[in-house]
Amino acid sequence: MPASSVSSFVKAASVVLLSLSTLAATGCCCCGSPMTEEERAQWDAEQAQRTAERAEQSAKEEAERQAAEQAKWAALPDSERAFCEALTTHRDIYRAADNDLKKSKARRDRAKALLAAVPSGRVQGWTGTVSTLTTTGDGNVVLVLSLPCSDFSVGTTNNEFSDLLDKTLISATSPVYDTLAEMSVGDSLTFGGQLLRDDVNGWKGTSITELGSMTGEAFLIRF
Repeated sequence: MPASSVSSFVKAASVVLLSLSTLAATGCCCCGSPMTEEERAQWDAEQAQRTAERAEQSAKEEAERQAAEQAKWAALPDSERAFCEALTTHRDIYRAADNDLKKSKARRDRAKALLAAVPSGRVQGWTGTVSTLTTTGDGNVVLVLSLPCSDFSVGTTNNEFSDLLDKTLISATSPVYDTLAEMSVGDSLTFGGQLLRDDVNGWKGTSITELGSMTGEAFLIRF
């Protein structure tokens, strides 16, 4: 590049940098002239108002979300609400525990609370969201429903071998088969069934570790 061209380029770049510096210093986004004190005060006030409006809108949306959550929780059958409260309360205790003895106690205490919530294991009118809906190789239905308490669910086993003793898979000849055939993952479902007794967890789940059970158990149920 000729020396004259380099010089012109450097001068042009300097002008651009100077202009950008002026804009940054003055806060004027659309012109090169500085703001007056009155304009700056007005601009600051508008920005403060926008910030306040955004904060107010966020607070309103959060309040509406919490109200909807509380309404949904209040609408649950007493047994399902007590079941979920036992799960979430002892999950938090388990996570906060600083040694294995406290964690094991949290699991034992949860088992007692779950049995108290559903003494017979028979549930009716509970609400869940379909998270798994498929069939085994033999055509039986695998169904898992997420409970209103996050990370916990109830459902069948997912294969014929695991179900030899539990008998949770839904037969292709079951009266509910056609109803389930019209449903999809994400659909809400009101259901009933029988939980399976377990000496360790109160009601039997599929998790093979204590951590998995306490933080996201899938309980077995015969629909």
